Amino acid sequence: TPSAYLRRIGKKQFPISKEISIHSTSGWHRDSIEATIADLACDKLHVAPLITHRVPWREAKAAYEQLVRDKTEESLGIVIDWR
Repeated sequence: TPSAYLRRIGKKQFPISKEISIHSTSGWHRDSIEATIADLACDKLHVAPLITHRVPWREAKAAYEQLVRDKTEESLGIVIDWR
């Protein structure tokens, strides 16, 4: 891959053709979490169209391998059902 298509993060280089977002509670405050939940509850945020896959938690590893690592299907939002 030409270096113009790579992004260096620390000592590693990553292709910039696909974006991966990792969300955690780091940096969030109670007020912003409550505001987000309120926006979801009153239908201000429409996230359903962004969800392309739903998988039971027991299939999360296989789904990751198929959708993220092997890229056998296009994916945008992957919801893991923890029930």
